[in-house]
Amino acid sequence: SSFNSEYNYIAGAVGHLNGTMDNVNLEGVTVYGGSNSYNVGGLTAYINSTTTINNCTFAGTVTGGFSTRGTGGLVGTVQEENPGTVTISNCAFTGTLNGTKPVGGILGMIRTVTGKQLDVYVTDCVVSGTVTITENSSQCGSVCGRSEANTKIVLTRVNTASCTRTTRCASAENGTVVDND
Repeated sequence: SSFNSEYNYIAGAVGHLNGTMDNVNLEGVTVYGGSNSYNVGGLTAYINSTTTINNCTFAGTVTGGFSTRGTGGLVGTVQEENPGTVTISNCAFTGTLNGTKPVGGILGMIRTVTGKQLDVYVTDCVVSGTVTITENSSQCGSVCGRSEANTKIVLTRVNTASCTRTTRCASAENGTVVDND
């Protein structure tokens, strides 16, 4: 299956997710965000409140376009608009990931718009394959491409050994990264 678009919220399963995603497994899927697209992700493109993703996998190709805010193997962008916590556990990305702006094997970007704290927990996850960026290589990570002020990403038992990108969380622009591995 292929998902191609020039618009916002391009994903293999759900464009905008708030709530719970369990046991979604996509294989052989191509997700492509055109040059004017925002938020591109293998499973979901955008999260903006308390959300849990559990036991999900994506195997395929994810490509973000020129204007993409965040390109992620599983989640494009996590943005705090409604305070909450995002948990991603027992999930895997396998394949090829490429974008021009923040790119990450699990999630492309974490940001706040109200200045309130946003916490993201990534536990027991695996990233394997190719993760690349065509613009601003300081925003490309095997787990997360960019985390902004008032954000915290906590990594526990996240396996990136089979990923081409060795930097796990690339650009912590006043965000906090807690790597328990």
